[in-house]
Amino acid sequence: MTTTSDKPMNVLVLGAGAIGGYYGARLHEAGAQVTFLVRPARARHIEETGICVKSQLGDVRWAARTATRIDGHNTYDLVLLACKGFDLDSAIDAIAPAVTAGACVLPFLNGMGAYKRLDGAFGKARILGGAAYIAVELLSQGHVMHYGVSDKVVIGARSRETLDLASRVHVALAKSGGQRLLSHHIDEVLWNKWVMIAAGAAVTCLSRGTIAEVLATPGGAQFVRRAINECCAGVAAAEMPLAQSERQAIEERLLDGSSNWASSMKRDMDRGISRIESEAILGDLVRIGKVHAIDQPILLAALTHLQVYETQRS
Repeated sequence: MTTTSDKPMNVLVLGAGAIGGYYGARLHEAGAQVTFLVRPARARHIEETGICVKSQLGDVRWAARTATRIDGHNTYDLVLLACKGFDLDSAIDAIAPAVTAGACVLPFLNGMGAYKRLDGAFGKARILGGAAYIAVELLSQGHVMHYGVSDKVVIGARSRETLDLASRVHVALAKSGGQRLLSHHIDEVLWNKWVMIAAGAAVTCLSRGTIAEVLATPGGAQFVRRAINECCAGVAAAEMPLAQSERQAIEERLLDGSSNWASSMKRDMDRGISRIESEAILGDLVRIGKVHAIDQPILLAALTHLQVYETQRS
């Protein structure tokens, strides 16, 4: 007898950029039926070259299936949502037929504002929680490059209805290299990641340097600690305070003097990309601080810096 868990998952990946391309490839390796929902130009490129991932954890290249639109006749178990925050409204419209037909959504998005909007569009019972910690980039030729060997994914159900699916996705991803965790406290994981990426983005975007370069300056460590403090104060005001162990882990990562890490927004700025995720990563946190009268000079300065950058290139 074939059970639901024995059948290969049918997965729709919205976006074949760095994150979508990488984890779509890993799910394909695990035996899932993967379709990429992409714009026509990207679909043509994938048809010509396939999906190509370069990684020390294993390269992947295959002739991936693509679609430029879907309707209610398409049935999927899972929608892997891997777009940028500023594209979320159009992404919701694009995946709505799949969700209406029964699919659940696993977002790999920055910040918490996306979850509020997805819950409002589809209901919390359809939205899993997911956090990916990985350095990947979509190269000019359309290939996905994975830098280093760090690849950590945490998945969890945010409602009773998605417990089984969260487990199935975890099992599938666990067939690939990297650290795969199934969390029963995924909301805490998501808030904790927001603090890390927001503090890191504020520091590296303002300084236009890596963590190592920032810490090499006389006031670098104090700068980083203050950014972490401001982020922690914001999430505490939102009634999601970090556990001491989580704060220590963030401090260890962002106070590592040997780290060449910089936020994805900083890398986007280096490449001159005009649209960046300033609102999702820093804007929402600054607004929380404003509501609760929290002093956030570093976050506000970083957000202003990024807004000026985007205005200059709009």
